[in-house]
Amino acid sequence: MKRLWFSLILLVYLSEDGQAYFDDRYQISRPYLQLENFLDIKAYQPPIQWERDYWAADAGFSGSVGSLSMERFYLKYDLKLDQELSETTGFSYRYQEEQIYESNPAQQEFGFRLGSSWRFDLYGRPAHDKRFGGLGLGFGYGKPQGPQYVRLGRLYQNPLYNQKSTPSDDGPITSEAVETPTEDRFLGHSFGPNHFIWFDFSLMRPSQLRQLDSGRTYFHQGFKAQGRAEGGRELVWGFWGRLEEQRRREQQSGNPAQSQKIELGWADIYLRQTWGPLNLTLGAQRATFRNHIEAEDLAEQYLHHLETDLVYTHLEWAQTPGSTWILGLISGPAWTQKQFAEVFKNSEEQSQQTKANIGLVLHQSNRWRLYFNTSWDLDHPYPRPWDGGNLMAELLF
Repeated sequence: MKRLWFSLILLVYLSEDGQAYFDDRYQISRPYLQLENFLDIKAYQPPIQWERDYWAADAGFSGSVGSLSMERFYLKYDLKLDQELSETTGFSYRYQEEQIYESNPAQQEFGFRLGSSWRFDLYGRPAHDKRFGGLGLGFGYGKPQGPQYVRLGRLYQNPLYNQKSTPSDDGPITSEAVETPTEDRFLGHSFGPNHFIWFDFSLMRPSQLRQLDSGRTYFHQGFKAQGRAEGGRELVWGFWGRLEEQRRREQQSGNPAQSQKIELGWADIYLRQTWGPLNLTLGAQRATFRNHIEAEDLAEQYLHHLETDLVYTHLEWAQTPGSTWILGLISGPAWTQKQFAEVFKNSEEQSQQTKANIGLVLHQSNRWRLYFNTSWDLDHPYPRPWDGGNLMAELLF
């Protein structure tokens, strides 16, 4: 077990450093989603029971990778390790990454806690470049792997950015932090035989970065709220929601400012019924994405807006003790609006989108699951019905 933990952590550290908050989130850019992408994202979510099992496990890995377009993948990874050192102390590690409309920095968190029921958490986000490290303090109740848990914390990101920005072989100092990012976060969960609830609210307070060579100042702030609530056992009702917003602004001395607001959100309701080896899920979702850039220069203005209303169903059929077939259908109207200089006019498009998913899950006693998923375009089946693939994995240990 120790060797497995070490190997997983090593894999994380060999991945791209995701702590460069100032470099990754301050630049105004033009991310977008295509007309059918909310159907893709829905198809790339694991079955409901997977998430329940993952939250109840002391340690595990969950991942999903799927195609969004010819150029981009949907990525979501979650790795958690939790070790009780004694009745009143413990160690934890969490790695979370999700890429939807743009490349976001991954979140790594080491934690050391003191206390039994009521607890004090000291956690951090290490980085090879000391400018991009973070340190946080939290207070909570319960255990992260227990049936009830809540934590309220504050993370100070890049607090040493200016102190560690010194001239070196890489060159002179090119930027300074006017206000470093601070993240307030409230999260928790509760689960039992007849219910499952989790929530995660985070608020990124305003921060500023100044480029010394260009005299340009960058501003950023945002929030994210997401959660799920379920009730029942054989007949399960549920709600899954998410809402996030980012605000960016660029200001250069003597020039007009540019501002950007990016919004992403969805609300999902569903029912799930179990009949022996069969599980049937029926649901509906409303999803929206909006990227709006305001500027005095018409060439710099940009608007991309996508809305989708969809209904879906998928059937899980446990054919053998080690394999399950999953058949899914997702359909609904999608509407998108684009307005920027390159299209010369306000462009709108609306169409009915329909996709089918056929997949096979290989598993062993709920300890590991591997899901091979395929997606098929039913609204435009000719000449190429194939619409992409998806791989999901869950390991509980």
